[in-house]
Amino acid sequence: MFVLRSKVKIIDVSEDWIISGLHGSEEQIVEFKLDPSAIALRMPDVLANNQSVARLLFAIPVDRQASARDSSEMLQTWNELEVLSAIPRIVQATQEQFVPQMINFESVAGVDFKKGCYPGQEIVARSQYRGAIKRRLQIAHIDKSSSDENLAMPGVELFHSNDPSQPSGMVVLSAHSPEDKQRIDLQIECKLEALENGEIHLGSPEGPVLKIDLLPYPLLEI
Repeated sequence: MFVLRSKVKIIDVSEDWIISGLHGSEEQIVEFKLDPSAIALRMPDVLANNQSVARLLFAIPVDRQASARDSSEMLQTWNELEVLSAIPRIVQATQEQFVPQMINFESVAGVDFKKGCYPGQEIVARSQYRGAIKRRLQIAHIDKSSSDENLAMPGVELFHSNDPSQPSGMVVLSAHSPEDKQRIDLQIECKLEALENGEIHLGSPEGPVLKIDLLPYPLLEI
């Protein structure tokens, strides 16, 4: 589907590479010594606890994996930073659920309107130039309880107190806060009108109430 008319061949090399991430201060990222065989990508910085956190994503061949460290605590922090960045990542549970503007892709350089044709471009362009977007990605959080664990997952639907008969949005990503063990942070996609008044519930009309947080970037006007 994505090769189209180009003379290229796509090969799955997932088993041959290890994907790792590093986060810390600007100095730590700049001074980090990468393996010469690594492929690296500097990720956008994230504001967390009033501090700017730098991130680096890199891939190294499996036979050089000793260069990377594995830590569940570091992974938890990485996942939290990813959520707080408000830059969405689509997973299997959320495939084909959104057009790019619903999850703020046009505001984070995730879609380009000057690069010609691609599958689905008509819907995307219509949303952009006719201003038809009434849903957006937001940052939110809940106070964790045992019953909330399975609710705070990508693809779980949201319900608004003023219209509980139908979903008003969906969880895009979520992560447990490493700083506050009783908190789960979420990226959510929801109707803009649902933010104006009433409450947004997670998972069902009787589910936990989401607390909406500020986005770390301004939204481009459509």
